[in-house]
Amino acid sequence: MQIVNCDVHLGGDRNHVVPKTGVTVAEIEILRVLHGEDSVVNINPTKQDTRKHAEELDRLRKTYKRKLPGPDSKGSKNIVDTVYPGPRPNLPATLKDIGVDYPTASKAKKKSPAKDAADAEAKAQAEAEAAEQAQAEEEAQAAAEAAKQE
Repeated sequence: MQIVNCDVHLGGDRNHVVPKTGVTVAEIEILRVLHGEDSVVNINPTKQDTRKHAEELDRLRKTYKRKLPGPDSKGSKNIVDTVYPGPRPNLPATLKDIGVDYPTASKAKKKSPAKDAADAEAKAQAEAEAAEQAQAEEEAQAAAEAAKQE
């Protein structure tokens, strides 16, 4: 089973981010149900684990005790049993199993506003220097032509 580190946008709110470490791929699906399909970002695999599916189900049930309404609106079921129904569900073991392509998973990181501002300032400075150089070349060319005419 693949283990990852990731960030979770609580309730899908991009202003409330919680970093999580040691998350299994099966747990990502639980987090997506709780917080929204796009709430788990910056997914970075860290290691492979040999834990059995039954062990992981028990761990998830102890960690996520939230109940959801049953399918017939009578009673409720643990969220883990809702996401992974049946007596012996087959849990996803890799990011590929849940449709996450690892190289694109980590690209979800955005540049900081400070980095954006620094990049914009550097670009503006380079453009100003290029304009000054172009003007100096034009002046030198005009002076050379004036000298030829004398």
